[in-house]
Amino acid sequence: MAVRDFATTPKGILSALRRIAPNVSIETNWSEDADFIWDGEGPDPAEEGYFPHTVEVAVTVETDDGETFSGVDFLGGTYARPGVEDPNVSGYFPQMLEMAFKDLHVDLVGERNHGESKGMGSPGS
Repeated sequence: MAVRDFATTPKGILSALRRIAPNVSIETNWSEDADFIWDGEGPDPAEEGYFPHTVEVAVTVETDDGETFSGVDFLGGTYARPGVEDPNVSGYFPQMLEMAFKDLHVDLVGERNHGESKGMGSPGS
């Protein structure tokens, strides 16, 4: 089966990357954001038992000589029920992974391009 045949879901993307880049580690971390205030249309999802989170997609690679490089992207205001985290990050996972890889590239070459901050809306910006 070709990589392109199953690399459209988070599970497929991660499986394909494990096959072609086994030394790359990818993690998705959810952290509850008690300071987030709903400002969208309609009722606050918190009224239905959902909690706002900041989601981080982190990419790390270790070189043969033991040096570690990483990239990260963040998305705030993502609602989820406790213990039920959407692996697709509300459809944003592929884009977040792409941004984390771009950030990894910046770490590898040693400089930020045009003053870009680390991640999009990153708490560490």
